[in-house]
Amino acid sequence: MKIIKRSGMEVEFDRSKIIAAVKRANNSVVEAEKVSDEQVEKIAENVETICDGMNRALNVEEIQDLVENQIMNQKAFRLASNYITYRYKRALVRKSNSTDKQILSLLECNNEEVIQENSNKNPTVNSVQRDYMAGEVSKDITRRFLLPPEIVEAHESGVIHFHDSDYFAQHMHNCCLVNLEDMLQNGTVISDVMIEKPKSFSTACNIATQAVAQIASSQYGGQSITLSHLVPFVQISREKYRRDVRCIIKVFPDKLERSTTSLILKSTKTESSCRTIFMTSALKEELKKWLNQLAADERKDPTRYHDSGMLFRLPNGLAIEPVLIRKKFLKWQDAHPEFPRIVFHGLRHSSATYQLMISGGDVKAVQGTTGHATADMLVNTYAHIQQSSRVELGKKFEEGFYAKQESPSPQAVNAAGEPTISMTALLELLKNADPEVKAQLRLALLT
Repeated sequence: MKIIKRSGMEVEFDRSKIIAAVKRANNSVVEAEKVSDEQVEKIAENVETICDGMNRALNVEEIQDLVENQIMNQKAFRLASNYITYRYKRALVRKSNSTDKQILSLLECNNEEVIQENSNKNPTVNSVQRDYMAGEVSKDITRRFLLPPEIVEAHESGVIHFHDSDYFAQHMHNCCLVNLEDMLQNGTVISDVMIEKPKSFSTACNIATQAVAQIASSQYGGQSITLSHLVPFVQISREKYRRDVRCIIKVFPDKLERSTTSLILKSTKTESSCRTIFMTSALKEELKKWLNQLAADERKDPTRYHDSGMLFRLPNGLAIEPVLIRKKFLKWQDAHPEFPRIVFHGLRHSSATYQLMISGGDVKAVQGTTGHATADMLVNTYAHIQQSSRVELGKKFEEGFYAKQESPSPQAVNAAGEPTISMTALLELLKNADPEVKAQLRLALLT
């Protein structure tokens, strides 16, 4: 026969527990109102008989109700009263949070057990106290539901020490040894996002810190990583910096006081980035005017003029910082609100778009001007401009393939009875004529 405990677990019915509970209550009454051992046995026997006849597993509360009824059947009303009072007090204990005192001692920083449990944690820090408070709940659940009674008893009596019971309720790992080399060399997944092999030392460090943070949220205890696994990416960054230094053509002197930066002229990233642009006549005229302006600026104050050698420069000859060009473009947009606002790089997209439209979609010719690595990249980037062309193509296809061929009536009889034909009808007649007839007509026209 089974009964259901308060934890929901089914266990075998044990009559001895009923006998022990009744005897404890029996000891709380005066001698004259006590029941005999035979009566105690009778009470337990009757309860067992009733439970066996229910054909189902009763819970603890139902069984205790049966015990109360059987005690009163023995006319032991004082004993029944004490048993009911005992049940009520035990219910209060169960309903109260058994971790209250532990949590209060945590907040007051006088819980020696917690302080000595983990020397790596400072119990006076708020975040650590929150972790300990959650741990006390886990300890209570572990003690009452998860561990066998003999383990709990051995732990509480000091025979053994069940470590990390504050995390036992959650099935998580402890003190992971992180395989950082595999994550960096072969890629990893963080928050369901695939992270590929890093291409610089800084990116490798960033991935390592993210991995450590993610693992820390899924385990407890410390982590161990090998910093030497970051070494290969130091060499990758070193080679990159060396390439950057080798491609420096010129460093422009900075004339501003207390400036910590300098403008640098660098070679193109790839050979294909260096290309020939065929200028229009209008652009040539604008450049001539600009060159004349540069010469006039130099003649205006030769002593303060510093020729940077750049085509686009400030009035004093210094190179122009890119941010100044963007600011100038923003001012121009403010002065011309009739034009849609775009970012400065949008001018490149506009140029490529108009070149494709004007050239009728000559991708290779436009690619030579824009410098896109492949024609596919250019087509995919500017596919939107082909919408109107596809619409026009669809109309022409519909007119040429799906249009109804109406049979013209080239001849008609006028009022005078003479045959007549319009020019439109004649052209339609020739269009639908037999190929042999068309050939004879062409021969007649040529001769």
